[in-house]
Amino acid sequence: MKSLIRVGAILLVALSCYAAVVVLVFPNHAVRALIRVGELKAGVKELSVSTDAYEHVSYYDNQVLDKPVLLMLHGITGSKENWLDVAAELKGYRVIAIDLIGHGKTKPQSLDYDYTVDAYVSFLHEVVDELALTKFTLVGNSMGGLVAGKFAHKYPQFIEKIIFIDNAGIDSRLKTVALMEGLNENKNRYVVRSLDEFKYKLDLLFHKQPPLPKFVIRTVSKHFIELADLHQKLFDDLNKDGKAVGALEPYLKSLNMDVLIIWGKEDKVIHVSSIEKMQTEMPHARVHVFEQCGHVPMVEKPVETAQVMTDFLEGM
Repeated sequence: MKSLIRVGAILLVALSCYAAVVVLVFPNHAVRALIRVGELKAGVKELSVSTDAYEHVSYYDNQVLDKPVLLMLHGITGSKENWLDVAAELKGYRVIAIDLIGHGKTKPQSLDYDYTVDAYVSFLHEVVDELALTKFTLVGNSMGGLVAGKFAHKYPQFIEKIIFIDNAGIDSRLKTVALMEGLNENKNRYVVRSLDEFKYKLDLLFHKQPPLPKFVIRTVSKHFIELADLHQKLFDDLNKDGKAVGALEPYLKSLNMDVLIIWGKEDKVIHVSSIEKMQTEMPHARVHVFEQCGHVPMVEKPVETAQVMTDFLEGM
């Protein structure tokens, strides 16, 4: 028995050393392995589709074909991976999460492309057609919420319900410090060109940052730094002619379908007072505000977010 224990201990040490080498020498592989764990937990497959205008659109699909569809849109500089934790909790639905143009693995990614909201809406319409989706609940976080709202206005025939999560496009009564810096000092805190700027961006996104390993922060920050010019282009197009703030407001009254608004009370990116204007235009909307939560509730509070979504979807 003692010899077996000794062998087991040696194996554990060897595996730990191997893991350390993988992290140090192949950090990208280690990060990919963590993402793969999330994919397995969520039960999703990474798939792709081509459209007339886009050669490779990457998306997750749990392929539960006999269940209601939830189509999820991430925020600016985000990706479909933002939805993995909440997707793992939504077992009674077909979950599809797309990498929007200019993001994730959707190709091409070019400084010559159009990344305005109208371009995202047209892109989404092409993807919906290619996936043969006829009716679904549209879920959008941050910029993805702005795109979702405008898509629902333009193509209401597709929309069963809509879920906004800390969405962009509202000229809120109160402004966050990060937004005021952007408006008054022309400082875009979301385009990062150094490790310190990436860490600051994480602080903006979360009320309480998840305990990310240092190698994850280093690896992901390097990826964001490499994409800095593209990310600047994304923001420039989104706010072309200064139209990003308040861009969703003209379309809210037309959204007659069931609406859920979710917000993190401590959102440092888009102020929670945005809800006031949304409720004025959509008095039928259901609202849930999470205490001690930031800009991405589906990441910071995935279990609770999934429960609020499920209650809404099931009419509870």
